[in-house]
Amino acid sequence: MKQPNTQFIHSDRYRGSVNFTLIFALFVIAYGLLQGEEGQALVIVGALVAVYVWFTRPREIEIYEDCILIRYGKPRVRIIPFDNIERVDPLHLQVPDRWRIHLYRGRRIVLLTREPDLFVEKLEEARETYAAKQ
Repeated sequence: MKQPNTQFIHSDRYRGSVNFTLIFALFVIAYGLLQGEEGQALVIVGALVAVYVWFTRPREIEIYEDCILIRYGKPRVRIIPFDNIERVDPLHLQVPDRWRIHLYRGRRIVLLTREPDLFVEKLEEARETYAAKQ
């Protein structure tokens, strides 16, 4: 699906301001490089963890009039059309304010935004507006 060419309704960032896992992976790579030949395994493991975190941790979530756009590491963007969203409900874990998006097709998505209540309110408003247009 191509990226929406309209202005977004609401935008929110992932709650964590600093990606400690990525920073730790970079330190592991640096330590492995300092070890020389014995540190090759550390460099490989650190690089794999850094790439995994870069491609799987959301950076920004935007709500458009017909979809949600989740931005991960630079080349990766995921677009979820409202037609594919079944429901949005809170996820009851030890960490509060996580919201789970249930999809008709695909996996569930867990979002942890800086302003979770405002984000869900704007998302529900956009979904209602989209449903009224259909």
